[in-house]
Amino acid sequence: MKIYKKLDSEWIKSIRKGSVLLHPTDTIWGLGASAFSRKGFEKIYDIKGRDRSKPLVLLVDSIDRLKNYVHRIPPRIETLLFYNERPLTLIYSDVKMLPEHILAADGSIAIRIVQKAFVKKLIAELDQPLLSTSANLSDADFPKSFDEVTREIKNGVDIIFHPDLPLAETEDAQPSVIARFDDEGQLIFIRK
Repeated sequence: MKIYKKLDSEWIKSIRKGSVLLHPTDTIWGLGASAFSRKGFEKIYDIKGRDRSKPLVLLVDSIDRLKNYVHRIPPRIETLLFYNERPLTLIYSDVKMLPEHILAADGSIAIRIVQKAFVKKLIAELDQPLLSTSANLSDADFPKSFDEVTREIKNGVDIIFHPDLPLAETEDAQPSVIARFDDEGQLIFIRK
């Protein structure tokens, strides 16, 4: 298995075509694929042994990119996204220009604006949202560090990106907060 320490245009192209990536996110270690590749989408579920009724998260690098895929962001939510420092995944029900197969049964999708510079750069280079989920087998503990990612997961992916950066791989690593919001922008927390 080849581990890449730097972004590489060749493997970025292969993600667009359906390759699955193991990489650190701004929260924990994750699996990623192009939001527009059915092949990558299916492969993530196969690697994890995940029930396809459980949707994945979409990662974007900016509020501007987010606006390409949602019809409306209440002003209160946009302000929160601009100033928020803790990773926050929000469920959007009014989306556009996204493939139907990545949406939940009710047509919604969870989207997080990433905060770590190297993840932002990865998404910017890909020039599209990245589907994401924790890099663990379904119902197993999520990996807080690269060493906690199982051999089965590492062998299942096409690309491993482990940048030469001081990653926050600690016992404190946690998945993001997940919330929905109403029409006025009031948050309804699903996972704190």
